[in-house]
Amino acid sequence: MLFNSWAAVEHTAVVALIGYVALVAFVRISGNRTLSHMNAFDFIISVTLGSMLARALLAQNNSIVQLVVGFIVLLGAQALVAKAGARSLRFHYLVTPKPKRVYAAGGFNLVVMRRQGIGEPEIRAAVRAVGLRDLKDVDSVVLETQGQLSVVWRGNEGDEPSMKGVTG
Repeated sequence: MLFNSWAAVEHTAVVALIGYVALVAFVRISGNRTLSHMNAFDFIISVTLGSMLARALLAQNNSIVQLVVGFIVLLGAQALVAKAGARSLRFHYLVTPKPKRVYAAGGFNLVVMRRQGIGEPEIRAAVRAVGLRDLKDVDSVVLETQGQLSVVWRGNEGDEPSMKGVTG
């Protein structure tokens, strides 16, 4: 069916406009974390918000108030989890995976790589991306909580405060 009714088109336009304005307002209120590098929890919230908006646009039986309340609840939950994670390292690692060392001092950590779905080509690409040509110049490669790979150059070992909490 190409066309249902003008009422349905009007409903979609109104919900799209109000949903967009509400989402932009709530993202601004909730702060920069909402738009930062996403961890798994942030990704789930983003997908759910998009699904809620899409459902509200296409379903005639959902109200705009339901959509806005859903946005408030999800972004509020995200803010509470972020604040709790900032106050408690234990809670932080409950909702966010620990960074994992996938390469260390000349060897690939195959167990962690398999578990995380990371291959040697990805690790080598991360090393090249920081301008290194040889793995001998690398102390560690870490799979960070947001999924990117960080390269620690050899010669930067010291007391390793930035490596605190890294497993593997």
